[in-house]
Amino acid sequence: MKISTYYRALLAICSFVLLSGCATKIEQPALAIPERSTVPLGSYDNVYLADISMAEEYAGQSANEKAAKRIGEVLFRNMRQVFPKLEKISHEGAEKMEANKDHALIIKPHIRQIKFIGGGARFFVGAMAGSSVVVMEAQFVDVATGESVAWPEYQRIGRANSGAWSIGATDNRMLEDIAKDFSRYASYNK
Repeated sequence: MKISTYYRALLAICSFVLLSGCATKIEQPALAIPERSTVPLGSYDNVYLADISMAEEYAGQSANEKAAKRIGEVLFRNMRQVFPKLEKISHEGAEKMEANKDHALIIKPHIRQIKFIGGGARFFVGAMAGSSVVVMEAQFVDVATGESVAWPEYQRIGRANSGAWSIGATDNRMLEDIAKDFSRYASYNK
């Protein structure tokens, strides 16, 4: 059977596209292992968790907003196990509280970088959508002094090929894992 030049070129292009995928720029965290908190986190009478903020260039994108919401839900649930009286507050509430002199701790999570590939994109595009990534930090602020007592930063990646094979399950697990990293940090430094 003779294959025409047109079909050979088409086959070569399709093979290249399927094998190349989309590269995801990943920024490494400042420290591989975050430093311990300067004060035991369990010494505070009240602990507050502010809503997650996101770097401006990633905000407003539907997939990233949904991912941030999911991280926030898991983070609150897990942090509540570490700090049973944990209360959730808005960013505005956190800023107002900093002027207060209570012996309290505010946790301010911030997503510095995120690219989230949802299940629909994984189903239709697969690995060509690239890897999912989230780089997140959380500032632990002593309300009485206004000083940071801890500022850990973590990164999680949902690899493109794993995401394609699991139809997005590894991308979703990445969101839960990053939240668990911060709750483990709080638990170890309690």
